[in-house]
Amino acid sequence: EVYFNVPGEDGAQDEPVSASFDITSWRLGEPDQIVRVAPDDVGFASLNRSELIHAYVTIDPLIQEETFLTGLEFLPTNRSNLNAIVFSVADSGQWLATWTPWYGYRGLPEDSGVQLAPGQQIQADYLISDIDSERPVNGSLGLHFASIKPIRQVQEISIETRGSGTSLQAETTLESDSTITALWPELPARTHSLEVNARTPNGHVEILLLALDIQEKWPTSYLLESPITLPAGSVVTVTANAENTQTENLSGILRLTLSSY
Repeated sequence: EVYFNVPGEDGAQDEPVSASFDITSWRLGEPDQIVRVAPDDVGFASLNRSELIHAYVTIDPLIQEETFLTGLEFLPTNRSNLNAIVFSVADSGQWLATWTPWYGYRGLPEDSGVQLAPGQQIQADYLISDIDSERPVNGSLGLHFASIKPIRQVQEISIETRGSGTSLQAETTLESDSTITALWPELPARTHSLEVNARTPNGHVEILLLALDIQEKWPTSYLLESPITLPAGSVVTVTANAENTQTENLSGILRLTLSSY
């Protein structure tokens, strides 16, 4: 439970407000398949300019025939030192979801899904603050599948640049009409703010994301409550900025994945 005490206008403390959540139940409902994640072999690596440790695990969901993933949820055994988990299709690298302590699941929009072929596996990339914590990668992965082939197949659009400076910017032009459902940014160190916008062929500018006070230790994805459809020819631009443009520089890779159909 988390408790907040906020002084009232007269300086007196209001009654405590408690918030709690159940980490043992499935928010998306009972999965079609539950994969127990308790690997004997876990790879670890240090992240450049970061206090976090990167652990990576390959998960085999035993896909026997072509299927479409419509939802993913992870219940960790021990979440105390777990900052984030990035799930992707192992061979293609297609982003599926990013688990965070405050949002541990992703359900795709109705009548859409990610195609998985027989034998395809799922890559889980963990960001952990303490490598000595007990069972840092163990848990249960819940997968939801479409009962029939969905109308819309979810794919991804990637925007990437490498460089240094007080801000980094990259853009791409959409080759076809695209409906954006989620954004997954991978940011260089010291990023303070992030903006993603789209300029349509008629000159209209749509703000897809504006994020401030970004915390490097807590990477997160952004799921759009209402998907946004952009026409072919739209230019999508992502810009990352340092907090202090006089003394700080960003350096490294700026990458944005747009989940779309």
